[in-house]
Amino acid sequence: MGGDEKNKNTDSKVITEFRIHGFSKPDYRSQFLEAINYCPLCGTELFFVHKTDFEYWSVEEEAHCPTCHIRTNKQSFSLQ
Repeated sequence: MGGDEKNKNTDSKVITEFRIHGFSKPDYRSQFLEAINYCPLCGTELFFVHKTDFEYWSVEEEAHCPTCHIRTNKQSFSLQ
């Protein structure tokens, strides 16, 4: 029985070490850029259209996917 208990201890140490060393911090910047620039349905890169109105100092942005033809909501931004 003494040998079996020793193997169990060794196995649990190896698993614990793997979990500690196998953990990686998520890359939030890459996740954010992927969510903004790629289609949520098919993963194709989105095509952006910007319409600038210099009279009212604003920009309207719209994106669409060339593969599945979905469009995102228009977003308006004010220029400073």
